[in-house]
Amino acid sequence: MQIFRVFYDFTAFKYALSGIANTVVGYISFLIFHYFFFMNVFFANAASYVTSLAFGFVLNHYFVFKYGEYVHSKLFRFVLAFMIAFVCNQMALWVTYSLFGLIASVSQIIAMICYSVTFYLLNRFYVFYSPIKPGL
Repeated sequence: MQIFRVFYDFTAFKYALSGIANTVVGYISFLIFHYFFFMNVFFANAASYVTSLAFGFVLNHYFVFKYGEYVHSKLFRFVLAFMIAFVCNQMALWVTYSLFGLIASVSQIIAMICYSVTFYLLNRFYVFYSPIKPGL
């Protein structure tokens, strides 16, 4: 039952706000890479996530989890969490686009949802974990 509390505190709300901004940047980047630069969906997806990774770290570090001081281990953990979430994202993209035959833009939205949930949980409980309840 405590897992549900994770999604209903102020930290989750701030993560959602920063995620909206980061998602818009990532999705527009994807569309530009795929439709204007004619990259295949997998490379366009990867390029769009690279463009928003640094922005996401700053938002999560200073706004969402308010970790305060910069610590190299947090950056390493953040990149590791990103890589795990991105693998989930790529798997969802492959399943929805290659196996189910959905169009690229819809497949990308589904993949982004998988990424967002995975990345939030990893950031909350691994990257920026604090025994003191964050966001208060």
